[in-house]
Amino acid sequence: MTQVNSNLWKIKLPIMLFILLLNSSAYAFGLGDLVGGGGDKGPDLTGTQTDLTGTLKQALINLSKSQALMAKAMGLDEQAILAEKNAEGLKSGDLGAKDDIEKSIETAASVQDAIAKKSAEKTVLDAESKVVFVSSIPFYIKGGIGAGMTAKKAVDAGKSLASAGPMALLKVGPLVTIVAEMPGLITKLSSATGQIMDFMTANDIPTDKMENMTKEAF
Repeated sequence: MTQVNSNLWKIKLPIMLFILLLNSSAYAFGLGDLVGGGGDKGPDLTGTQTDLTGTLKQALINLSKSQALMAKAMGLDEQAILAEKNAEGLKSGDLGAKDDIEKSIETAASVQDAIAKKSAEKTVLDAESKVVFVSSIPFYIKGGIGAGMTAKKAVDAGKSLASAGPMALLKVGPLVTIVAEMPGLITKLSSATGQIMDFMTANDIPTDKMENMTKEAF
């Protein structure tokens, strides 16, 4: 596991436990006003949230574009449609809610799983499908680097979240979600990329640019 990924997981657990306690215990006992009051200013993380939602959005758009092409080349028609819809939804949205982030990441992860599984079969593509697959690589590299960049920023954001008070956390739900969800996405991308490169080798597709991307992103 990379240092970035390890740091993200260390940050995720205490934040998620705190949010769980905040949303269940405090409010279940009618203490919502006390938890949210008292002049809890905390660090201003709205700028960080805007930055990370922006970089994540662009990373997921590129990743989804690449997934649509890879899936199409591999004959995964259902996954190709899901990836295309995810890319279009991201283009028209702003990832302003945590549910949007969770849904987009979940879709990208599920398509990535299918592509990784198909890659493991090392099927030899016909000439037309190979052209389509090759066209996906630049988008995949951009998406991988973007995801890696977002993950690195999420490590620092997570440290700030860990020291923030209840009211500060409640104001940055999307940021909390990014910090919580990035470890799983990066782990999945790192593992799947290795399988994809093996698939590329089986199809005589150069992997040097993908290898460089993994060094930079994961």
